[in-house]
Order: sequence, then structure tokens, then C-alpha cells
Amino acid sequence: MIFDSGYVINKKIWEQENTRKRNYWWIYIEEILGRLGMSCKSIDIENLDNHLDSLRILFLGPDDYGKYHHALKNWVKNGGILFGFNSSSIDEIFGNKFEKKIFLQNPFSINGYLNFTGNSFLSSIKGKFPVASDVNLVTSINSKVLACFRNFPVITSRRFHNGYAFYFGFDIAKTFWVINQGRPVDMDYDGDGYLRNGDGIILKSIRLPVTDEFLFFLQNILCSCLMIPLIYHLPPLNDKDVVPDAVFFYGGDDESTRGIHFSACEFMKGLSLPYHINIMPDKNFEFAIDGEEFRKLEENNTEISLHYNFMDHFTHPAGFTEDDVGKQTKIFIEKFKKIPVCVNSHYLRWTGWYEPALWMEKYNIRGYNGKIHFRFPPVNPVNRIGFAFGTSFPFFYWTDYTYENKKIEFVDLPITFYECGYSGEKLDSGKIERAVELAANYHTISNFFYHPVYIARFDSCRKAIRKIVEIADRKNLKILHSTPDRVTQWWIERSKSKISDIELKNNTMTFNVFCTARQGIAVRIYTGNKKIIDANFPFKMKKLHSKKFLFLFIPHGENKVKIKFSL
Repeated sequence: MIFDSGYVINKKIWEQENTRKRNYWWIYIEEILGRLGMSCKSIDIENLDNHLDSLRILFLGPDDYGKYHHALKNWVKNGGILFGFNSSSIDEIFGNKFEKKIFLQNPFSINGYLNFTGNSFLSSIKGKFPVASDVNLVTSINSKVLACFRNFPVITSRRFHNGYAFYFGFDIAKTFWVINQGRPVDMDYDGDGYLRNGDGIILKSIRLPVTDEFLFFLQNILCSCLMIPLIYHLPPLNDKDVVPDAVFFYGGDDESTRGIHFSACEFMKGLSLPYHINIMPDKNFEFAIDGEEFRKLEENNTEISLHYNFMDHFTHPAGFTEDDVGKQTKIFIEKFKKIPVCVNSHYLRWTGWYEPALWMEKYNIRGYNGKIHFRFPPVNPVNRIGFAFGTSFPFFYWTDYTYENKKIEFVDLPITFYECGYSGEKLDSGKIERAVELAANYHTISNFFYHPVYIARFDSCRKAIRKIVEIADRKNLKILHSTPDRVTQWWIERSKSKISDIELKNNTMTFNVFCTARQGIAVRIYTGNKKIIDANFPFKMKKLHSKKFLFLFIPHGENKVKIKFSL
């Protein structure tokens, strides 16, 4: 039988909320499932009855499903896998009884934290999980409690005949959205004297990538129920049939400093590392390199992109405008005859919520490497490790109700390790060790951000970068070394790749893969105790978060996959 996965939206409520100048938060489930590597269809609630028979996995959001209670119950009973997030009037399907609701007072705030029970899905989660939505608390009747909120069950699981029902008493879409994208930068919340993206941070603890951990938790739940192919979040290693342990990408901005670009470029090239420099116009809108130097740097495996200067000619704290973005973008394009791919901004200046992403995207810019890893102040939080926006994953920006909560084809690449591994002239090997271990344990796409001026002038900075390579080699890690432009392009191409027509019959699984990534993708499947007899694409087994996965390496284009398992 061929089966699909889907998520339910309510187009009528979406339109009503936007008309009232409110966000339809649930649509961000599309972003979450995309990160997870799931190919899901969007289903309007009015058409749910017509789609149930073709679905095996279904995600429900904050809506009233009372009229579908009987149909959903039978669907789960017959083998459906149901995920409900603040879904009302169907508590009985999940094996629960509703108790009370805890309302969120400020939409860009944390309502409290989940405490997880010991369960088999928790190999990835190291701490409490923050919730940024209303919370529906229940009593467990015939379900298993996976997490509590204020001593009430808030995540539960139930095996119901041939299917499964997983209850989440909060809106995961809203929670991820406001943690990852942050709150609007409309005032100097942190008091550092500037409007910077750090003003958007809502997390209190930034020690761990909390939304990444929860994503792996969802992955473990899915894998416990069903063999499902997912598009892996890391590309194959250098077009080979190898799954990397992590992706490290390197970049920094020149702050309009002359005479440092080639020294930094040659050092990175000597370590066989790619590099990326964002160049900034000075107060006279002049760059520190000319067109010939630009060309030579790119020939030497160093990407060049734009570093916006929203510091000079501004009275702080203040925002910036679409015209400010346009002026500097046009100067760059006219001078260097190239559209920048992944940009950033001096002092990590930001304004509003998503607006700069929308303005930059109009010029076909595709990414921003700048969500800070740590709080301001200090004004320049060097040699600190953090996940201030909850993730190391690239993610797309989404608009508010003004533009109907649409996804912008523009990616943020969070900073994770900023001038990591040294302070002044002193090497800090322990910090590099921790950074590499974190990246390898979570299998992240991690940004090692080093300014070219420090690479050129500080031996301690160069030692820190050498130490990254040394530690990775000592640990026998397979690292894909990359750059902001390449990661941006990969993530966008990955997002457009799809898996469809999944069929599992006897000992054979087949499915179609439409791969838009030029370097190909890896598709992962948790196979449990099944052994692989044969597959029509190269494959390997690899352990992730205590589970062994089958990885298939799929090239660019349309592909039909066939895998034979032992019975």
C-alpha cells in the first residue's frame, strides 16, 4: 500500500487571523517538517475526510476536531499515526482527559518548561524544553506520559490497536517560530545601545540547541512507529557515498579593513579549508578591495559577499530601511558584477522581525549569516559557545500577517562558534574541544566565525583554527568543510527535494525521490532489526542518537528507490 504524510491547516481561520492582524502560527509546522526531512502534503481541515485513507502519518494543530472524532479514531485504530498539538475535542483518542489551559500572556515569551520522563525517545534531550504557546494540561487515562508541565501530563503516547496517537499539549509550530526567528527587533531590549538581532532573543538558557533536540525527539518517535524515509539534514561528504559527522562552515567580515584578505585566504587555503569574507563599505561607501582583488580571492577558494554597514550615518539605537539595504546592495553589484549569496551586517544590526530578509530577497540574495550565538552585552561576545535562537540548523524566515504568514526564500545561518578557541593571544583548546564535540554529537551544520583581520594578525586565532582540524582528525570525525554561500544554496535545494509514493510490501520498500540538490542528498531510514539485502542506490549504515540508520545516497534528478530487507 502506498502511503503519504500530511498536516492539517484551517484556511478559514488563517484568513480570519490575518484579517485581525494576528499570525496563523500553526503554518510554521511546514518549516519544522522540512527540517526533519519529511515530505508532507498540506490538507485543509474542510477536506480532511477525503484524505484520511491515503495517509499513514498526520499532524494536527490547534483546532477543534470534534466533527472528525469518529473518523480519526477509526483511522488510528486501522494503523494511522496521529500527532496532535493543542488539538481539542479528541482527547479520548489520545487516551487523555482535558484538565485546564495555561494561557501565554505575551506572544514572544516563554510560558514554562517541559520536564521529560524517562522514556526510549529521549536519547537526544539533555534538559528542559521551553514552551512559547498556550498549554493544554490533561490527565492520563490510558496513555503513557512522556513529559509534564507543572506536574500535569503534556506529552503522552498511546498504542491504539494498529495505530499510535501522540498528544502534545502545546503549539510546537509557534514555539519553534518565536524561538528561532526571535521577537521583532523594535527596541533596544538588551540595553547595549543598538538595534541588533540579539534584541530578538527570548530564551533564558542558551547552552543547548533546544529546538534541535526536540526535532530529534520527534524523529525518534516517528522511527519507533514506522520505517519512513527522511531527507537527511547534512549533504553527502564531497559528493562521495559518505555520511559526514558534521558540517563546519567558515566565514567572517572584513569591517572594511585593508590589507588582510589575502593573508587570511592563504592561511585557510594552507589548511585545505574553504573560506568566505563579507566585505563592508566604509562611511564613504568604498570597499577595502577592488574588482581585481575580488576576482583573485574567489579564484583562491574564498567566497566574497556583502557586509552591510548600518552603523555609519545612523543615530543609535535605530533601525534601517529598505532603501538602506537597496543602496548598499546596488553598490556591491555594480562594482563586482555579482549578486551576493549569503550576507551579514556590521554589529549584526537588524530591524523588525522578518523585513530585512524580505528586502534582501528582492535582490536575489539568499541568506544571512548572523543570528548571534550569545546575548549582548558584551558588545562582541568572542570565545563563547551558545545557541541563543535555539538551533544550529539553517532556517527560512517567515512573514507576519501583513504578508499572510508566507515563507521567504531566504535562509538564516545561525552563528554557533564565534572567534572560538582563543582570547587575546591565549589559545583556549578546551573551548575548541567542546565546540567540536557538540557539533559531532548533534551532527550539526556549525558556523565557525573568524574575522579575516584576526586570522591575519593574531597567531592565537590561527592556532585555534588549526586546533579544529587537529581535534576532528584525532577523533576520526568525517567533517564536510564548507562556506556560508554553499550551505545556503544546499539548504534551499534540500528544501525543494521531495520523497513520494512510499510503499512497503512484504520485504520490499519503494519510493520516489525528486532531488534538486546538485551534490545529491542522503535519505535515512530507521530499519530496526531488519537487515538490508539489497538496494538500487549506494547505501551505508550509521548510528545516530543511539539508533542505527540506513543511509541511501541519491543523485540529482528523479529517482526510483527500491530496498529489499530480510524478513
